[in-house]
Formats: sequence, structure tokens, C-alpha cells
Amino acid sequence: MRGHGRRARPRAGWRPDGGPRPLARGARAAGRRRRLGVHGRGAGTGAARGDDQPAQSHRSAAHPARGVSGRGGRGGGIAGALWLAEAGPGTGGLPGAALAAGAAAFLLLGGVDDARPLAPGTKLALQALAAALPVALGLRLFPFVPAVADALLTAAWLLVMVNAANVTDVCDGLLAGIAAVTLAVVAAFVPELRGLAAVGAGACAGFLVFNYPPASIYLGDAGSHLLGFVLAVAAARGAQGPSAATTLAGMLLLGGVVLFEMVLLVRARRRRGIAWWRGSPDHFSLRLLARGWSRARTDAAAWAAAVLLALAAFALPRLGPLGAGALLAAVAASSALAMRALLRHDVVPRGR
Repeated sequence: MRGHGRRARPRAGWRPDGGPRPLARGARAAGRRRRLGVHGRGAGTGAARGDDQPAQSHRSAAHPARGVSGRGGRGGGIAGALWLAEAGPGTGGLPGAALAAGAAAFLLLGGVDDARPLAPGTKLALQALAAALPVALGLRLFPFVPAVADALLTAAWLLVMVNAANVTDVCDGLLAGIAAVTLAVVAAFVPELRGLAAVGAGACAGFLVFNYPPASIYLGDAGSHLLGFVLAVAAARGAQGPSAATTLAGMLLLGGVVLFEMVLLVRARRRRGIAWWRGSPDHFSLRLLARGWSRARTDAAAWAAAVLLALAAFALPRLGPLGAGALLAAVAASSALAMRALLRHDVVPRGR
């Protein structure tokens, strides 16, 4: 009580006697999501559905059923249309029909998952079909292996990168920024991919104007699936080096941030004793947010890491074996230290 004999007004959500008013189940869940810096039904609550649907975290808080299929789906669709227009004729020795079909298939699949979340097994099977489509139309990303192995590895790489991008998209501006800076570096260093990479980087940068924290539009599964496909192609073709080892290392570096996220989730969920596809608040961005980082700071750190890893990928062919080995050892050590620091404390939402 304060003031001149006036009775203090009880705060919203508190009983007149000063105790906390019991919250409804939905309100408690919304509070946990706000503390983790995600929106709507995020990865932290995906376990209730038995899967990991991080793009669902970007449903509008006010209109949870419309957030992705409305503003989010349109945002991802606009960026996708720009990239598809450039991909159609083909570039850098890549078949245009395969690029356009693959991008359209993943964009459509993500849109379906936004409108009505798919079961994990169904989603993985449809992703495999979407990855097989561009391969059937001639997309090959591993020219240093026999033809059959090239086709299988191409489909597997697309599947891994799409899912890695999908699980990374749990924080405003995070994935769009990673894709923008990575594609910008590819455009700067790979002339034959400059058109596709520049259009992708520009589309992501324009999208970031509205997706930067606090976001007003979101990628959704449609956008994250498309960006995963674009990053997979750009990383594999952009990293082509003088040897298979250099090419593979460059691919992993160009996809480094989203691949780091995937490895972190698998390790963290195994420690919890849950399946890798089940939802949990173990994403690196959610762990940083839980430690008090802002979304803007989290984004900036991830974008900076993506730039450094992309530059390292293009430095590899210019270094001798000793220099390349030292660079890769430094990246591996830094990644291990970062993962160890992130895994040191599990994220447990308050109120549990």
C-alpha cells in the first residue's frame, strides 16, 4: 500500500490479497514461450505434439492459426518466387528445371505443413520425395563420386540441409539473416553462381526488414524449407574445390551454423533421453535467450559465425595442406567449445 490513504490497485493477474492468481494452462504456456523469446507454438512446446516443428514458433500470437499460412506463408512465397524466376533458366552448370522443381516442391511441402502440421514420419517421407524430384531431373552435387552415389548423396544432402534450416528457424530474423550473409559471400566468390546467390541474398535481406526482431512476418515451414534447399545447392556447388576433401569441408563450412544447430539438438535430446525429432527448448538460440541475450544479439552472433565460416570455406583452396588443416582444426575446436558451453546448462522454462 502506498499513497495518502488510498488503497493500492491489485496488479493484473494477482489476487486482491497479494497472491498470484492461478493462470489458465494456455496462459502459463504463453508465458513460458515469451520468456524463451519465441512466438505461438514453438519448438519448446513441440514435444506435446511428438515432433519438432520449429517453424510453428512463428505463428502470430494474436492469430495462431493464421500466422504462417497468412503473413508468414506470403513472406516465404515472395522470396521463393524471386529465386524461382532466376533459377528457371539454370546457372553455374546446374539444370534450371531441377532447381525450379526442387525449390517449388520444398516451398509447397512447407506450406502444407504450415497449414496443417504433418506427423514426423509423414513429413520426412514427403521431404525425401521432394529431394528426389530435382535429382530425377538431373541435379548432381557430388561429381567426384560414381553416378549412382552422386544421386544418392545429392538427395541426402538436400534432406539434411532442409531439416537443419527448418530446426534453426526458431528466432526472429535468425535463419533469414544466416541465409542472406552466406549467399552474399557465395555471390562474391563464385561468379557462375552470382545471379542465383545475389537474388537469394537480396530476397532474404528485403525479408529481414520485416522479419528482424520484433518480427511482423515470418518464414514459416515454407520459407525455411526453401532456404534449406537454396543453401544446400549454394554450399555444394559453391564449395567445389581441387579435391573431394576440400569440397566436402567447404560444404560443411558453408552450411556450418544450421548443421551446428542440428548436431546440438541431437546431442542435447539424447542427453534428455528423448528422440531427436521430439520438441524441446534445446536450440542454440533459445539457450542464449534463456541466458539473457536479446534476439538481436543472438542473431548478430549467428550471422557473424555464418560469415566467418563462409570466408573460411573459400580460404581452404587457397591454403596449402598444412594451412587448411590448421584452419579446419581451429573451426572444429571452436565449435566443440561453443557446444560444450551451450550444453553446460539445460534450458528449463520457469514455472515447471
